[in-house]
Amino acid sequence: MTLALLLTIRFHEPRYHGSGAWPPAPMRLFQALVAGAAQGARLPDEDRAALEWLERLSPPEIVAPPVTSGHRYINYVPNNDADAGKDPTQAPKAAKTILPHLFETNVPVYYLWTPVEDCLELRQLCQLAERLHHLGRGVDAAWCEAQLLPEDATRATVAGQGVHHRPSGNSGTMQAVPVHGSLRSLERRFALNRRKFRKLGGKAAFSQPPKPLLREISYDAPPDRVLYEILDGRQRFVQVSPRNALTLTSTLLNGARARLTREFADRTETFDRLIIGRGADADDKLLRIRLIPLPSIGSEHVDRNIRRVLLEIPQDCPIRRDTVLWAFDGLAWHDADGVVLGSLVCTDDEQMLSNYKRERKSLVWQTEIPAALGTGRRRLGKGDTKPGTERLTEEGKAISAVHQALRHAGIDVQPTGIEVQREPFSARGTLCNDVESGRFDKHVLWHVRLRFERPLSGPLVIGNGRYTGLGVMSPVEEVPDIFAFRIDGGLQEGADAESLAQALRRAVMARVQAHLGPRVALPGWFTGHQANGAPLQGGGHAHLTCIADLPRERLLVIPPHPFDSTTKRDMRHLEILAGAMQDFTELRAGSAGALTLCTQPVDTEDPLLRHARVWQSVTPYAATRHPRRESAEDALVADVQRELGRRGLPSAEVEVLEIIEATRKPVARLRLTFATAQVGPILLGRTLHKGGGVFEIVTERDGRPT
Repeated sequence: MTLALLLTIRFHEPRYHGSGAWPPAPMRLFQALVAGAAQGARLPDEDRAALEWLERLSPPEIVAPPVTSGHRYINYVPNNDADAGKDPTQAPKAAKTILPHLFETNVPVYYLWTPVEDCLELRQLCQLAERLHHLGRGVDAAWCEAQLLPEDATRATVAGQGVHHRPSGNSGTMQAVPVHGSLRSLERRFALNRRKFRKLGGKAAFSQPPKPLLREISYDAPPDRVLYEILDGRQRFVQVSPRNALTLTSTLLNGARARLTREFADRTETFDRLIIGRGADADDKLLRIRLIPLPSIGSEHVDRNIRRVLLEIPQDCPIRRDTVLWAFDGLAWHDADGVVLGSLVCTDDEQMLSNYKRERKSLVWQTEIPAALGTGRRRLGKGDTKPGTERLTEEGKAISAVHQALRHAGIDVQPTGIEVQREPFSARGTLCNDVESGRFDKHVLWHVRLRFERPLSGPLVIGNGRYTGLGVMSPVEEVPDIFAFRIDGGLQEGADAESLAQALRRAVMARVQAHLGPRVALPGWFTGHQANGAPLQGGGHAHLTCIADLPRERLLVIPPHPFDSTTKRDMRHLEILAGAMQDFTELRAGSAGALTLCTQPVDTEDPLLRHARVWQSVTPYAATRHPRRESAEDALVADVQRELGRRGLPSAEVEVLEIIEATRKPVARLRLTFATAQVGPILLGRTLHKGGGVFEIVTERDGRPT
C-alpha cells in the first residue's frame, strides 16, 4: 500500500501577506516548521532529524483555495543594505510594497508528499507540525495538522478542495523548495543574524547574512501543444466524421509508435506505455502523450467534421519533444482498405484551436465527441422497452461517473450542474450510437454538459477514452444579460442600498478599466458619460446600472437592454463586462462593509424579472423634474408616466405609497399596476443608474404574482 504525507494548513484570517506567488512555497512552509520546532536558539535533535528527512523528499503537490488580489499598500522598514561604513540606525527606511492574497479560510492549503515510507522521522515530523504558528509574514497566523494516510484516501481528502498545483517541467510558476542542506543553512543564517551589527572604527557596521540554501522548480507547467492539420496531396483539408474520432487517433498513435520502435527498438516498452497506454499505471497518467481530435466549431452552420488534431506532450515526458514531433510529422491517415486519405501537417494557424482553449474562461462546457464513462445503460432487445425509472437510474449512475472522470482528468473545480444524455447537445453533433467505440462498449458513451462553480479554460477532455479521442469538450458561449453576485458575508447592519450600488458601480468601472488596459478610455456604455465628461446623448440611459438588492442580499449589474426596450443587446460590451467580472469575490464598500461575494445565476422566477401586473418600489423612485404648480403626488404620477414611455413600457396606474422628499425633485415609494403583465427588471427615475428606482413584483398570499 502506497503511503502519503499530508500537511493541512489553516489560516486564522482570510488573507496571506507572504511575498512571492500563491500558494506559499514549500520552502516557506519548511521555514515555518523550523520556526515552530525551535526552542529559542536551540533545535532538539529529534526535530532536526525529522526536518533533515523532510528536506530530502521530492517537491510536494499543493492544493490551495483560489485567491484574489487585495489592496496594495506600502510598509517602511529599515534598509538592510545600509552598510559601507554608514550608521544603520541613521539610514533612511526602505519602502516595501505588500500585495495580500485574499481567499476563503474554510478551504485549507494542503501539501502532499507521495510515496513515503513510515519511519521514526516521519512520526516525529507529524508531532512537530502541530507547533507551527504562522506561515508567511508574522501577521499570517496559521496552524497545521499532519497525517500519514494511504495515497487513495489522501487524494479523496483533497479532491475538490481547491486548485491542484503539481511540480512539472520548466515553464510554469517557479516555487522555492528545500534541498539537502537547507536546514543547516537556516541555522547558520539565524546565528549570523544575531550578530550582524558590530563596531568598526567607532561606528556600527552591518553585514548581510547569506541566503538560505534552496532551489526553484516549476509548478503547473502546461503541456507542450502542437497543432496538426489533416491534408491530402493537394494540400486540401481531409474531413473525418466525429463518429470516426477514436479510429483516427488510434491509427495515428499506432503509426507514431511503429516509427519510434523501428528506430529505437530498445525503448519499445516506454513507447507502449506513454503513446499507446499498454501497460501504463497510475504514475504514467501525467506523462502520457495525448492526441485530441478537434471537430470544427464556432458557428451553428459548421459541419463539425474533424480537420485538425492537437498533440499534447507533458513537460516531464521522458520521450524528447523533437523525437515525438518526428514520429508524428507526416503520419498517414488511411481508410479500412489501406488507401491513404491524408497526412498530418504541422500548422501555426490556431484560429480553430482558440474555440477550444478559450482565453476568456467559460463556466459551461459540453462534449463534441461522447465521453466513455465507467457506467452504461442496459441494451434493448428487439421490441424491448425501458421504463422511465430505469432511465433515471442509469442517468444518475452516469452523473456519478462524471465526478470520477473529472477527478481522473485532474479537473479540481467542482461542477454545479451535470447533464448526461445519448443525444448531442449541439444541432450538428453525433449520436452516441453512431460513434465507432473501439474497445469501449457503445453503451458507456454519453454526451455530457457541465456547469462549473468558476470559469475554466480549455482544452478539456474527460472520460476513459480521453487519451484516444473521446470526451472532447467545447466551451458554451454564455454571456448573461444580468450579472448577479450573492453577498455571503461582511454586510454591515443598516447599509444603504444606494451607497452600496455606488460602490459597486465604481468597482465595475475599475475592473473594466483593468481588463481593457490603462491606455484604453472607458466607453460610455460603462460610464454613462461621453469622452469629454458630458452625459450621454439620447436620454443618457444606454449604459450600465448597478443595484444593491438588499432584501435578497445580492448585487446586480444590469446592462441597458433588459430594462430599456429602446436599446439593443450590445454583445461586444457584454463580453468585455463578462471578462472583467470574472472572479469578482470581494467588494470594499466603506461603511457598508467589506463584502464577500459569489456569482449567482438568475432565472425567470426571480422577483425582479418575472411577469406581473403589479410592481412595488424596492428602492425609492426619484423624479426627473421639479414639480411646477401641481402637488408633489401629481408631479410624481406625471413623471412616472413619462419615464415608462421612455423605457418602452405601457402606461400604468401609479399609487404613491410614501413621499420621502416633497421639495425640489420629489422622492417616493410607489406601486405600479399595468393593464397586462410586464416582465422585469423595471428600473425608473433619476437615480436608476445609482441603485434607485428598483421595482419588484407584488405577490398574492399563495406566492403567485398579481
